[in-house]
Order: sequence, then C-alpha cells, then structure tokens
Amino acid sequence: NPDISGDYLVWEDYRTTNGRIYYCDLRTYNSATPESCIQTVSNDNTAFEANPYIENNVVVWQNGRTNNGIYYRNLADASKIIPTRVTTNPDANGNNVARNGPTTDGEYIFWQDNRDGNWDIYSTKISALQINGRPVITGQSIKSAAQVANNKLYYLDNKGSYWNKL
Repeated sequence: NPDISGDYLVWEDYRTTNGRIYYCDLRTYNSATPESCIQTVSNDNTAFEANPYIENNVVVWQNGRTNNGIYYRNLADASKIIPTRVTTNPDANGNNVARNGPTTDGEYIFWQDNRDGNWDIYSTKISALQINGRPVITGQSIKSAAQVANNKLYYLDNKGSYWNKL
C-alpha cells in the first residue's frame, strides 16, 4: 500500500508481527544508506496499522487497536509526533469499523463506516477536528469509500460512479 505526496512516501509494512505504517522524507534519502530515512508514523505497535494515504504532508490510516479507527498525523509538523485519533463512535455491535481506508486532501479527512448500519461516508476538517466527523454521503447504496481529487469527492454506489464537489 504505498502512497506518495510531495517529499513523503508512506507505506504499510509487515517487517514486524503487526502491520505498521512507515514513511520516508525523500529530502533525506541517501542511496548509500536507504534505511536511514525510514521512520514509523506512529509508536503504536500493539495492533496492525493499515491503508495509509498521504496528501500535503498529512497521512491518514486505520489502526486495528481501535477497531479500525481512523488516525492522522501531519509529518511536516515536528511538534506533533503523536498521531491524532479521528474516530471513536462504535457501530451497533460495538465496533468502530471503517473500510477501504481513509483518504485526505490535506484539509479534510474522509472515511466510510457503518456506525448507523449503512456504509456512509464521513468527513472532518483537520484544522477544526470534529471527532467522528459528520456524514457527507449517506444511503444504503454506497459500495466503496471515497477518494479525493481535483476538489471532488469520488465514490461508487449501486448505480455507478459519482462525485460531489468539495
């Protein structure tokens, strides 16, 4: 699951027992010592981390310790090395289940979860973080999570591919 934006490369890696999210600041990459630029996004090694996505220095991912809860971290902000949790509300079964991984445009975080029984798409603005977000696309026909490109939020439902302008 690699992704790249600007000077940062992020990926999911299973070199340890649990999946972890790693990143490399390409400005510090040295081909003689390639491992020297590799760092973990989070210091949580108690559960798997998966599905990283990065845009404008903001990396988002799922963390299995919190039932696939969504987290983010701005890699360019050295003062904030601890990731921020975005979701806490469980679904009817007590799980906070997101699927297909979160996405971001660097300003907003988007994810899909089924806390209300449907796979709705939620969002929160990073600068005014609203834990658990707010629904932005709802309905029983949503099939896959959102992706952001060109100021549009793309998703797939039973009728085909759709987008909403941000």
